Amino acid sequence: MATRNIVPRADNEGELGTSSKRWSDVNTAQINGVVTQITQYAQKTADQTTASTSYVDITEFDAFALAASATYYFEFDLLVTTSATTDGINCTINASGAVSSINYIQEYPTSATASTFEQVTALQGGTNSTAGPGATPRIYRIVGTVTTSGAVTLAVQVKTEVTSSTIEAGSVGYVKRVA
Repeated sequence: MATRNIVPRADNEGELGTSSKRWSDVNTAQINGVVTQITQYAQKTADQTTASTSYVDITEFDAFALAASATYYFEFDLLVTTSATTDGINCTINASGAVSSINYIQEYPTSATASTFEQVTALQGGTNSTAGPGATPRIYRIVGTVTTSGAVTLAVQVKTEVTSSTIEAGSVGYVKRVA
């Protein structure tokens, strides 16, 4: 006898399990339908140093696939160092195509002990920093939302002001669809 299907009474009804009684594992050959609440996580597994004064993708943070006509929340905590406290590091958000809107706040180190905040409303936006943390690892935080027009790939990018900047292993981030 074949296994019977579990079918809801109407479209967009029902669920498997509850918030207090979840399934421990799901094994399936195929999932059909629209999945809207997947969070994409990333973590740096190795240091990445750049001497580029133009933006370059941060590996492991350069392939967040975003669907068309959707809004996403993103948050990145990048552990950064610079060649000297007189060398700035600049990080930004970029996409493979145009977006309807982008709005984020950056908190970035301006010395080994101080930080500043900036609101950004453009891809590859933000002020060029002229000072950084030097050899003291500090957090460079980027938090915001983006609304897509078409499907795009989101990337976090970095550039150095003068000599070199490093995004260290252990930096983390995620992107989550919210609408």
